Amino acid sequence: MAKFPFIDRDGQIFYYNPEEVQSGELGYIVVKKDDNILCMRDEAAQMYTLPLQNEVSINAEPTGEFEIIAYIIRHDKPIKEAQTYEVFEVGAVDLEDTPLQWVKLSDILLGEVYFDATQKNGMKNLLVRGK
Repeated sequence: MAKFPFIDRDGQIFYYNPEEVQSGELGYIVVKKDDNILCMRDEAAQMYTLPLQNEVSINAEPTGEFEIIAYIIRHDKPIKEAQTYEVFEVGAVDLEDTPLQWVKLSDILLGEVYFDATQKNGMKNLLVRGK
């Protein structure tokens, strides 16, 4: 059986047989203003990530939402992950005590900032959907 490519958070590609793959799901929060989004800085890994839905409290309804399937490596295991992205426009949110920084979406997509590669397809989808 053919092996399938999976990506880790550093952007390295590994190949696994389909029978080795686990399923999972995660939800992310995207707070967006024009071409900027709020990201968390992972100091240990020296990279930016999106916060998980359970890490940020936002007192508003999302202005958009989408889901993608990502083939990623997490804890050295291949995972077919359903990733849900809740998108919030800044004008409609109240951020409470969050360690977030503004990062340009174009900088993420062009590799100008070191961003978690397991979430990068979500950022591409965000741009395509025009949210």
